[in-house]
Amino acid sequence: MGSMRPGVLSMGAKPWDRGARGWWVRVYAGGEKEAYRVADPGPEGEAEAKSICESIERRAKNAKLWTQGVGSQSLPIDGLLDGWIEIHGPLRSDRTQQTDGNRVAHLVKFFGQTDARDLSDGLVRKFANQLLETHSGHTVAGCLSILRRVLNLAAREKLIHANPVPTLNDIMRAAKVATDDGANERDAWSMVEWERIQKLAEQHEKTIAPALFFAFHTGARRGEIIALKWKDVDFSRHSIHFRRTAAKPKRGVQAKTKRLKSHFRPRSMPMSAPLEERLKRHLDERQRAQLQGQPMPEWVFPSPRGRFWTERNFSRTFERLRRRFAKAKVRPLELHCTRHSFISWALEAGKSVKRVSAWVGASEEVIFSTYSHLMANDDDVEFLGSLSKVHLANQSEPRGQSEARNYAERW
Repeated sequence: MGSMRPGVLSMGAKPWDRGARGWWVRVYAGGEKEAYRVADPGPEGEAEAKSICESIERRAKNAKLWTQGVGSQSLPIDGLLDGWIEIHGPLRSDRTQQTDGNRVAHLVKFFGQTDARDLSDGLVRKFANQLLETHSGHTVAGCLSILRRVLNLAAREKLIHANPVPTLNDIMRAAKVATDDGANERDAWSMVEWERIQKLAEQHEKTIAPALFFAFHTGARRGEIIALKWKDVDFSRHSIHFRRTAAKPKRGVQAKTKRLKSHFRPRSMPMSAPLEERLKRHLDERQRAQLQGQPMPEWVFPSPRGRFWTERNFSRTFERLRRRFAKAKVRPLELHCTRHSFISWALEAGKSVKRVSAWVGASEEVIFSTYSHLMANDDDVEFLGSLSKVHLANQSEPRGQSEARNYAERW
């Protein structure tokens, strides 16, 4: 890899022998880096890692505008976007690459070989208005987000003097509002439904019950819950630390976890009293099992066999539980709605957007655009402690108190 110089964005990949942990590939691109486990230990694994590195190096050669400099020649948008995909694709998950590809296709179709330096507010707004005729505002905003990232990167690498459309953020916000008919509001369970879900889990799917209790009390994402380790639970300071998430399988040998994305950077949040009580009880159960000869998993929520619980199998367990929701008069929402429920309850209780954003690892912009209809005015209303008045799921009788009374209880 060469040193960075104006107009030339560096990229490369190197094989990494990690002994018993197998062969990994380190990818570097424009100041960003990532590492992936790609093969088992041994000569065959080494050959596979080297082959992947060679493939990534070939991708770099296809990104001529980024890697060779441009001098006085034109800077067509399609070339910049295609080159960006070639360079940054290996840094992103397969699912994200697919999404990026679809968004780039929309941009390339409209802008084609338009020189990046000729972009204007009016031209970008024309693209947004045209795409809004057939797609949602969030799709348009996603496309503009990539365009903004590419233009900012081009300015940083001295390919252009500055981002020619500094109003991109305003156009993105306008696009979201243009088709906002309430569809952007996320479904959330009520606290009564939550009690019923926990009761069902304790009765029929005990292996997932602690994880669901945790999800409803933290708003954590599925991957963050699976990747949580006991060393991330600080009982002395009554806090939870989120440092990693589950990694999606790649070529069948992907690592179990990966670091959080930059916009989901490591974060901490306080534990409510009922959550701390539930986690301590969960830890006691694990330690008793250890005394009976079972291994003590490093994961807080391991699989039924005590191993790392993959997202796929975790979701399968939840799906079995979800099939029981109808009889219990619970809406069969998706697992991710545990997150929407926590955020909704917090905002309805008057917690500030800034605080909720820090707790759940989402930008304030996303919180505003998605949950603005729930926001209360008084930030002094206690929230986390209100959950202490909701019974643990092993209760046999439903509560007769109202949700408003639950929120009045202090942590």
